[in-house]
Amino acid sequence: MHLKNIIESRHSLIFRIVLIISLTTSYAISYTGIQFFVESEPGGNYDAITYLSMYNSKIVHGHWRYRLLTPSLARVLPDLPSSLFNDSRVITDFWIAKVKFGIINFLFLSTTGILLFYFLLSLDLSFYESLIGILLFYTARPVIQSAGAPMVEASAYFFLILCLYAIRLKNLLLLTLGFSIGLFAKETTFLILPVVFFSELKNRIKAIFLLFPGIAIYLIFRFYIHPDSQENYFHLKYILSAGPRLCSLIRFNKAVDLFSSFGLLWIPVIYALINRKGPTQILRWSYLFLFLLGMIFLLGFNLGRILFYAFPVVIPLALYGMRSMLGKTAKN
Repeated sequence: MHLKNIIESRHSLIFRIVLIISLTTSYAISYTGIQFFVESEPGGNYDAITYLSMYNSKIVHGHWRYRLLTPSLARVLPDLPSSLFNDSRVITDFWIAKVKFGIINFLFLSTTGILLFYFLLSLDLSFYESLIGILLFYTARPVIQSAGAPMVEASAYFFLILCLYAIRLKNLLLLTLGFSIGLFAKETTFLILPVVFFSELKNRIKAIFLLFPGIAIYLIFRFYIHPDSQENYFHLKYILSAGPRLCSLIRFNKAVDLFSSFGLLWIPVIYALINRKGPTQILRWSYLFLFLLGMIFLLGFNLGRILFYAFPVVIPLALYGMRSMLGKTAKN
């Protein structure tokens, strides 16, 4: 067998292994979200009630109304035949809506895991370390809690890692498309702006300018085409109330929520940061923590879920921290 064929067969095998792991874990998360989400007891996923209203073409107010992508994709999915479900299953509109959200979230979660694997490989992590990395993602508390429910977290994770991987590939077209579409998945896609600024792209100023059309389209849609008179986050009264919200973060349950975003992974992460272990790019991207903490300061809720958007930085740091703690200086 020629060397080229050997390399291609190895790459194909690696992809199949990653695909199996990503599909299996994503199915488990999505299935659990469908089965156990109850409208009367959302279990912390209170936003899901709003997204279900959007799915049903009802008018909603607040920042949720601009997270169009997942509810719209779920709505355009064709109804599934009742023969796919258990005979004892009572098929209601609510159940069908949950299933459609589950299918969309499953697709986004699966592709997120695959992209995350190759993103980790691009950071000089080994095959096995990268596999551990995607499992750390799938078993994280925010993913298990929210990514399978009628929420938009799965699509937000996807566009975030898509943009970061595009930066690693130096693919500005993919970065621009991912960013522009991702803004309508969730506004956390704006985090890509500081990520690009602190990237090692030689043409990062050009990359930032290429993001402006997507920003303009989003802002025009949000504030001129489809404005919301009940929007809170841009009101002076809401901004001035940030102080009391910050004080509420001192409470024990808030601290637990913040810590649980990554749990004990914070230990190797802190070790990696203190000892400067990991690629220069990831260490530079650790500034993402500051932007997320700023969001938490302004919003004052869903602390762990917001901080988890640092997963493309935290997971590589955790892996490099664990490698260093184990005394490994070479990839295995």
